[in-house]
Amino acid sequence: MNRARIRGIDHFGLTIRSLRQATHDLENALGAEVCYVEGPITDREPGWMATKLGARGSCSLTVTAMNVQGINLELFEYADAERLRCRAGALKSD
Repeated sequence: MNRARIRGIDHFGLTIRSLRQATHDLENALGAEVCYVEGPITDREPGWMATKLGARGSCSLTVTAMNVQGINLELFEYADAERLRCRAGALKSD
């Protein structure tokens, strides 16, 4: 039997409420460094983010990639057209 082997973890992705606050906190508390910021990214077609990412409604997405002492993080912030928070699937308990 051929077993798949895990060689490591490339990165973790976290949906957060505020990229600005999370970036600030990670930089100051853990010495994290920003690798890149991408976005805002909008729906390719109506409903794309809801279908592919579990976002509710029509949203935009901004992604910040950070390195925290060798651990790569992707931080995701969703927002709707009025810049209010757009609830993604990961935030259904809010």
